[in-house]
Amino acid sequence: MGDVRGFDGKLAVSAAGSVYTDVGGVTEVGFSHARGKIDVSDWDSSGWKENLVGFGEITLSFTHNYDEADAGQDIIRTAANAGSQLYFRYRPGGDGSGTKDEMIGKYMLDSYEDSSPNEGAVTSSGSASSTGAPTFQAQP
Repeated sequence: MGDVRGFDGKLAVSAAGSVYTDVGGVTEVGFSHARGKIDVSDWDSSGWKENLVGFGEITLSFTHNYDEADAGQDIIRTAANAGSQLYFRYRPGGDGSGTKDEMIGKYMLDSYEDSSPNEGAVTSSGSASSTGAPTFQAQP
């Protein structure tokens, strides 16, 4: 498997999980897996912690250059204002039917914010937590 350039990636969003719209101006996407742990230590554990695997969660973070005319960004802003859930499709290697990976999942936005630096582009960034298990697959 070859190396993957960060700027080849694609982030798309959908309000209903069917038709996806690319998010324009993306400069960074972060993708983090986490698993909770359940402590089952007791007096028979010989002084060592014993754990079971707990619930899983994925956190998706993203930053993009603000573009009020971008349809993907508009879907995110609308969901942030309404407090509704979204579906994200993340393709780390870009588009490529049958040859490249994708992750699709339902998320709730934890945060969404704009930043307007004095000498820089206006950017928007957000963080979202998975709702249920995502799907990892080769692109159809």
